[in-house]
Amino acid sequence: MQNLENLKALAKFEAKSPLASEDAQLRKKTLLQIAKNVAERNQGKTVAQMLNSVLALSSQTRRVLHEPVTIELDVFNSDGSRAVVMEFGNKA
Repeated sequence: MQNLENLKALAKFEAKSPLASEDAQLRKKTLLQIAKNVAERNQGKTVAQMLNSVLALSSQTRRVLHEPVTIELDVFNSDGSRAVVMEFGNKA
């Protein structure tokens, strides 16, 4: 039910970014400004520093977007007894 509410809210979403504009010139101008700002911020940084920034942002984004997951892996001996139990994540 909660997912349905989220979908309804998404359906009512109105983009306010200049990148969502129907005016191609405005979109182009906005993209050029974004590229200019990124270039200015990264001026003087090495490739390794920029790559580290991208990797850090991407991993943060993945952690924020995904809900925690619990994985349980049971390994049994040939006689059916439990040999190993590995748990990753938090139990609710």
